[in-house]
Amino acid sequence: MPVRESVTYVTSKNPVLALFTIVVLLAPSSTLVFFEGSRVPSLPDVFRPGFHDLVPEGSSFVKRGIVIANGPPGSPDSVWARDPSVLIDTGGVYRMWYRGSDGFRWRILYATSTDGIVWNKQGTVLDSSGLIGAPFVSREDSTYHLWFQDQADGTIRHASSVDGRSWSPPAVALAPGTSGAWDRANALTPWVVKTSPGYLMYYTGSDGSSEAIGVAASTTYTGFSALFGGPIISIGPPGSWDDSAVRFPAVFPGSLWTMYYAGRNSSVWSIGIATSSDGLNWTKAPGNPILTPAPYPSWENLGINGGSPLSDSGGLRFYYSGG
Repeated sequence: MPVRESVTYVTSKNPVLALFTIVVLLAPSSTLVFFEGSRVPSLPDVFRPGFHDLVPEGSSFVKRGIVIANGPPGSPDSVWARDPSVLIDTGGVYRMWYRGSDGFRWRILYATSTDGIVWNKQGTVLDSSGLIGAPFVSREDSTYHLWFQDQADGTIRHASSVDGRSWSPPAVALAPGTSGAWDRANALTPWVVKTSPGYLMYYTGSDGSSEAIGVAASTTYTGFSALFGGPIISIGPPGSWDDSAVRFPAVFPGSLWTMYYAGRNSSVWSIGIATSSDGLNWTKAPGNPILTPAPYPSWENLGINGGSPLSDSGGLRFYYSGG
């Protein structure tokens, strides 16, 4: 039986990391969940994305339970519901795009909410190659912009929409690197930041055997070119929490830029942070990871990744994948 996944959510009573949506890897099913009650491991400071200032260490989280459960057998998210990308419209509507799978195809699905906790599934909004996922959505004026990975050819693609449901034909935004490059096999898990010259895309690159995080630049929504010829976040030294893989960057600019990212050791995925003064040169936080899976038999004991932090009037929410 394939491992099934869903989405979960965590919040904090203070506006530090208020909400975690988790896509869980569970057997026999998995869910997007919402947590309360765990503590962030000690850090000199924990950056509060969205507000872009530093807050005291040791912030507490509050579990809220599952926010997106697996659908019935045969539905597009019956096996997987993961990789959430969440935003709030000016009218107060929460919108989530996420990857779903029925065990045969990967699709991008859509859900809406009035409070960010109770979600209404709206079904599939993009189904192209059958191997698409890791959506990242932003809004500029009245247009939604979607970047996503397509593992049919290893590219990251872009599409636009006026309603978040019907999308333009996807175009390649970033292709894998050339022969011999660190990202020659796949470009994955995009996160895009608008800057004054254009756009920076943070992404996971793979050479077919290892993964790292890189950055690419463009003046528009496509045509990104990788910078530096190498990654900006690499795996840690042997024995560290991220010594096997790093992926899923989520980046927030400011006087101090902050990146949330997932790291894996020999057994599980966890979430850590890195900081930068310019968005290009990064330093991993010494107290990583800041979020680790609970032990068996917890629903998230296999690992957590794919974070989508979001600030709203109640504080900071962080939706993520767990299993």
